[in-house]
Amino acid sequence: MGVDPFKGCESELGAFRPGQGGEAPASVASLLGILGLSELSATEGLWPPPITRVIMVSTEVITRRPFSPRSAPASPRTPLSQAKAEATEESRPSTPSKKERNAWINSDKGPDSSPLLSAVLGLAFLAGFSENARFRGWVSQGVVLVFAVPLQLNRTKPSKRQCQAPRAAALPEGSSRKPPGTRKCSELLRLMRPGSLMAMLASLSRLCLFCFATLVGRSERLGIADPADPELTPSDFPDSCEGRVTLSDQYQVPATHIVKASRSCVIHAERGTMLMLSGPLHFLGDVRLTGSLQVVAQEDMASDSCFVVKGSLMLEMDFLRMRGCRSSGPGGALRTLGDLTVMGGKLQFDDCHAFQGGAIFVEGKTQISGGEAAFTNCTASMSVRGSSTNKAKFFSHKHRARFHQQQHCGGGLAVNGSLLLQGARMTFERCSAEEFGGALCVIGGFDQQGGSVNLNTCTSGRAAGGVYVNGSFYEQSGAMYFNNCTSGEQGGGMFLGCTQAGSNPCRINQSRLAFHSCSSVFGGGLSLSGALDLMHSNASFENCRATYRGGGLQIANGSAVAAQVASLEFKQCAAGAYGGGMHAREAQMSLDKSNVTFVECTAGREGGGFENLDVRLTHSCGTMSFHFCKAYAGAAFSSSWGAELADVNVEMCTGIGDEVTSSVGNVSIQRLTFVYDGPSAGYEPYLSAPNVSISEVNCTATHQCVVLATTLRIPSMLCPPGRELEDHIGPDLAEYGCILCEPGYFQPLPWRNPHCLPCPREAQACDAVSVTMQTGYMLDVPNLSSIIDFSELESVNQTYFCPNAASCPGGRLAYQNQTAMCSPGTTGQGCEYFTPGYAPGDYDNPCGKFRCPTAPSVWVMAASYLLGKDVFVFVLASSSVLGARAGRKESAVLVNQLMAFGILASRCLAALMQAEVFAGQAVFARDVLHACGMVVDAATGQAASATPVWCFVKAIYDDSGLTGFFVFLALANVPALLLVCVFGCAKGFWLSVIVGSNCFLPAFCGRLSALLISFRPTQAADVPRFYYNAIDSSQQCVMVLATVMVLTICFSATIWLFLRATHSDQDPRSLQVLYLAAPYKPTYAAWEVERLLRKMTFSVICTAFPVTMHPMPQIALLACISIVSAALYLELQPYSLTKFNEMETGLLLAASMMAVLTLLSCHPSPDWGTDLPDVQYAAGVAAVSIGTGCTAFMAVLIGAAFISEREKE
Repeated sequence: MGVDPFKGCESELGAFRPGQGGEAPASVASLLGILGLSELSATEGLWPPPITRVIMVSTEVITRRPFSPRSAPASPRTPLSQAKAEATEESRPSTPSKKERNAWINSDKGPDSSPLLSAVLGLAFLAGFSENARFRGWVSQGVVLVFAVPLQLNRTKPSKRQCQAPRAAALPEGSSRKPPGTRKCSELLRLMRPGSLMAMLASLSRLCLFCFATLVGRSERLGIADPADPELTPSDFPDSCEGRVTLSDQYQVPATHIVKASRSCVIHAERGTMLMLSGPLHFLGDVRLTGSLQVVAQEDMASDSCFVVKGSLMLEMDFLRMRGCRSSGPGGALRTLGDLTVMGGKLQFDDCHAFQGGAIFVEGKTQISGGEAAFTNCTASMSVRGSSTNKAKFFSHKHRARFHQQQHCGGGLAVNGSLLLQGARMTFERCSAEEFGGALCVIGGFDQQGGSVNLNTCTSGRAAGGVYVNGSFYEQSGAMYFNNCTSGEQGGGMFLGCTQAGSNPCRINQSRLAFHSCSSVFGGGLSLSGALDLMHSNASFENCRATYRGGGLQIANGSAVAAQVASLEFKQCAAGAYGGGMHAREAQMSLDKSNVTFVECTAGREGGGFENLDVRLTHSCGTMSFHFCKAYAGAAFSSSWGAELADVNVEMCTGIGDEVTSSVGNVSIQRLTFVYDGPSAGYEPYLSAPNVSISEVNCTATHQCVVLATTLRIPSMLCPPGRELEDHIGPDLAEYGCILCEPGYFQPLPWRNPHCLPCPREAQACDAVSVTMQTGYMLDVPNLSSIIDFSELESVNQTYFCPNAASCPGGRLAYQNQTAMCSPGTTGQGCEYFTPGYAPGDYDNPCGKFRCPTAPSVWVMAASYLLGKDVFVFVLASSSVLGARAGRKESAVLVNQLMAFGILASRCLAALMQAEVFAGQAVFARDVLHACGMVVDAATGQAASATPVWCFVKAIYDDSGLTGFFVFLALANVPALLLVCVFGCAKGFWLSVIVGSNCFLPAFCGRLSALLISFRPTQAADVPRFYYNAIDSSQQCVMVLATVMVLTICFSATIWLFLRATHSDQDPRSLQVLYLAAPYKPTYAAWEVERLLRKMTFSVICTAFPVTMHPMPQIALLACISIVSAALYLELQPYSLTKFNEMETGLLLAASMMAVLTLLSCHPSPDWGTDLPDVQYAAGVAAVSIGTGCTAFMAVLIGAAFISEREKE
């Protein structure tokens, strides 16, 4: 706006200067009268007014209620000159009465809408905390006059006459000059209109009203006062106290001040009361303090306690703060020769120092009920300034008798009697003592009932960096927390001197003790001397250190510890010599239903977890665990007199010596468990003692473990896989433990007292914990999880041969990562039995494994394929015979040649399916091989690749024994018999017999030969076992003779039938004669029998020597027969047409070549260095190509010949 509203008013405000005394100018007085603040102008000789006066008057105007000042009443006004007073009174307009002023204030928005006065109150309150008098002066004058006046004028909207009145009053009487500043004041009124910038600033200041009013209220409640406020004149402290004495404002004690107190003495300090001490206060008698009080010791304070009570002291304070107290004797802040009772409230002691009891020293009993007590930077030491005369003068003979060995005790609080805490919370921060109890020292009894004691960074030169108790100790439902406390000798956090060991004076019940990062020479966390009962409580020690013994807990000579339903936990504690977690010497320890845990505790010499020297330890029930502890000897624990323990768990504890040692005495443990895995998996834990009695030792998670003793009693030792129990008893020492199995032996289970088993000869790999079998062999492995007796594992010594190597891929026997001995679909010894959904192959592959269809449509397709294959071959052969007239048709000769070739080709393809080189190929390659086999089977009438007949048998009658075999035999040959019978009824018996025998007799002989399959199931078996083992041993010989007899009959009948048909008196032009003899020369008219006998022989060999068990002998025999037949055809040329001789010879040579290539592909390499998988794969592919190519070529020739014959007809 560019206008200074106060320009032109300098003459009236010129006398108003910060820091100057005098009276308020007349114009200012009139404006204050308008504002209702006329009381400020009435303070003679104190202008500008004190800041507390501004707060008092302003608050009264705002709230319209009396204000309880926290300052003393204003000092008397300085008298003014009579002339000036009269002139002022005449020129000053009449001040409105209180009633008029209240009505005037309420005429607008009321007091709450006064933004100016809220700003006055807030800024005046802030100025009150400043120790700069110049700043307070500027605030008290500038804020009140520069802001309060115009804003209040804006709120009340004064008239122009009211604005001019104060200025006119300032002129000398009779002056005709126009009052200066009238125009400027009019401009001021105009600038303060609603909506102007000043009005907006006024509205913003309303927010300060609630904030600063709240601060003022809090300052009153907390008793905060300005110790350096020059406006306050300290009063003298009363000399006597009888009844109730009320204190307010500030008091100065320049020297030692004695207060005579009666029995009813009650000193009440109002809020904001402060004592500034340059000398101590001595109360002669019992005193009761109430209210809120701050005590500040000045720099010139004498070396004595701030308060000395030669009687009993009761504190019922809302707030008590004592700062900077120092004494060369006991009790820097408080010292009482009687009892001390604290009832609630908040006590705070800062920077207090004394010879003993840095903040408080109590000669009698101390009781603290509820509330909080905080001690910060308090010390007890000889370095307190001042002479020692006061200290010697104060000590009584009784005091010297009880405290002569505990000097410099209790950096925060020292009690030479008993201490009772009831639901109180005590905090000690950075307190120290030169000798005992860096924070708290109690000589007598310490009783804590609820509440908590927190100690942080407290130190002592000798014992107990935190709490020192010499007497009895009882804690009920309480908690103590020690953090970063240290001591020079023992008990970094706490020292318990329970001297009356026989009566168990120390007890902790349903409470908690926690020590974190505490350190000392003995007992980094707690040092115990005497008897302690720990009931339903827990104590934890974390990261505590001891230079010599007892990183967490030190138990001194003659002590006794009894814990029941308790928990002791030691984490990352360390000792330079003995007992990383705990150390006890010549003591007694009894732990019942308690758990003790040591985690990562270390000791430089013995006892990473704990070390007992001449201590009898009894742990009747509970768990004692040691995790990752380390020591030179006894990484878990070391006990010289032995121990009686319940469950002991030792995990990954390492050291140079034994893991658990006992130099003298007996060790009795109910259950001992060692766990060593990960980086320390190869570590071998030991336990050594003269006499050892352990109910059970669990070493299942270790490499191996050993117990050494003169006498041993271990009925059960759980050993891990690959280990066996070794019991070696010598003349002076017995050794009992789990030892690694020797090479060639294995033990797969974690078991009690196990022994190692010899590795099977057929094992591909065998180590101490597992056995991997070769392909084609298996072990009858029981369910490892359900084994009751170790003798059940004796069955794994028996190796079983698998008739089908594909069913035994080489299983692995192990406790972990075990693989099945049988492939999916097979089970039993030798994996020769089939699970539901699987079935063996037909006669050409009787031991093969095939998956049966599941969907009905697949069943229909499978049945159609099996039946259609037989019908196709029989119809093709019959049509060729029926169409013959002068001689046998070419198509019939080609069909017979293809059928003979197909037998050998299908056997080779079946062998390739079992070959290892094709077993590892992709699914696509195996599917192609399977499709080629089906082409060959379909064209030649074989059944090596399609769904086997056994699937239908299992669907009808699920029996793998002899009965099931006869069902299979009947079901497989019924379609052939039906076809022969139908054809015989239509065209004649002999013709149907000859054609049917030529098509179906080889298959029948092959299926019947399945009864001849035999093998040795085990190496120990003296007599081979037949495949269909349902036959009794007494009947097996009869069944074999019967099978051989039937096969002999089949072969003999075939020869007789063919010879009769070709050399009998039958018409040479009959169909059966033409079918047999037409293609051949007259000399070799019966040569067709050679082809049939060859096919029958092939079928018998393929069945009796299955490709799954004897692939190479089977193929070798078939190759030999083919080569002999090819030689005969080359030599004799039995066919009348040369092309038939050449065709037959070519097919036989092709079959022989397939056999040779199949042998090359299936032959396993004896050594990996000579293994040629690529060559084997190429040989297999070549064999498949030859078989498929010849079959397709013959099929094309047969089709062309059949078409040509039909055209001629």
